[in-house]
Amino acid sequence: MKKDLEEKLKVSVKLIEPTIIIFMSLIICIIFIYVFIPMMNLVDLI
Repeated sequence: MKKDLEEKLKVSVKLIEPTIIIFMSLIICIIFIYVFIPMMNLVDLI
């Protein structure tokens, strides 16, 4: 019984991990855009 649960956990972790990685890279991209675009605008103003 315990072994079966552990297998299920391993499978779910394998499924969840790529989702988390994709989600994190999306967040990093959004943050980068929010920071980078104002920086570019400032550079244009100077």
